[in-house]
Amino acid sequence: MFRIRFIILFLLLTINGLHAQYGTQENSTFRFNGYVKEMPSLQFSKDFDEVLWNNLLHNRLNFAWQPNSSFTFVAEARNRFFAGETIRRYPILVDILEEDPGYVDLSKVWAAGDGWAVHTIVDRLYIDWKSDKWQVRAGRQRINWGINMVSNPNDLFNNYSFFDFDYEERPGSDA
Repeated sequence: MFRIRFIILFLLLTINGLHAQYGTQENSTFRFNGYVKEMPSLQFSKDFDEVLWNNLLHNRLNFAWQPNSSFTFVAEARNRFFAGETIRRYPILVDILEEDPGYVDLSKVWAAGDGWAVHTIVDRLYIDWKSDKWQVRAGRQRINWGINMVSNPNDLFNNYSFFDFDYEERPGSDA
């Protein structure tokens, strides 16, 4: 019963393209958007005598509040529901999900059971200030030195494998 309630709540909280304005000032805006993605997988043993089933239900929630034209506050999180044989066979994966490499631990495994886990990580949390000639952004953010089609060999902050297509946003860095 818990799984069904969680999945329904998970889907309801992921509204794609909701944009709203709220505030007393003329320039004040609040933005919220996100998406849901499911990635089922089958893994076969070397002799094809054993099949492992896994499923990942992933959503992203993006919040931004701009009280005026100079300041923006941003919070973005990814939520994942893992289910299948990999979590059942290797329960240490739940402990690995709990680890957050940043200065502040913003990763949490909310619940886990035999073959399933629910995980949230806040991978963007920053304040941005702009003036006519300056821009200062502080907090957990994406630092990108370049964009290429497959890999960024010079990008020390965002090294990744192009085979990992689950996390297109890439993790943030505390900076």
